[in-house]
Amino acid sequence: MKSLARASVLLCVGSMLSVTGARAHESAATSPEFEDPPCITVIDRNAQPVVEFEYSVPLDDVELEEGDIRVADAKTHQFFAFRGAMFPRGFAFELYDFDDRTGEPILLPEWISIADAKRAANASSELDGTGFSESDVPPGTTLDDVPGLDGRWLRITADDARVPITMEQAEKGFAWDVSEV
Repeated sequence: MKSLARASVLLCVGSMLSVTGARAHESAATSPEFEDPPCITVIDRNAQPVVEFEYSVPLDDVELEEGDIRVADAKTHQFFAFRGAMFPRGFAFELYDFDDRTGEPILLPEWISIADAKRAANASSELDGTGFSESDVPPGTTLDDVPGLDGRWLRITADDARVPITMEQAEKGFAWDVSEV
């Protein structure tokens, strides 16, 4: 049973962003827009095992641009829950853990998984200016290996369930099965 008390929902935009020495996109993909939720929402997972979320996007963002690495899910959304408060910092986000009294944020990594980084490295090319190798992805650059993130995040949607960044897809929203949280 995974425990993630007091969760903040954040979209990890696109499947890959950038890493020192390696960049999957020239700029961040279009972020979703969520309505401001109530400060506290209590969900009884026994009574309501699935929570529905609504979001929107201002435009379809599915076309790869010059400098983007050509992987099938390059311009997609995937959803995560984090224990803490999120604040943007450039193209990245900082997590302020509710239980951390130091006030020091954890900078979220720019890659979701090492599998994403490896796929991008295999698809990159020096010819189109996106070339990098797996060795260009240092430790501490994926959600699984950032110090301080252990037990502070969960996938809401699976890696293989990423969705295109389109207005039509956003109208469908997404569901989070909280029965195992």
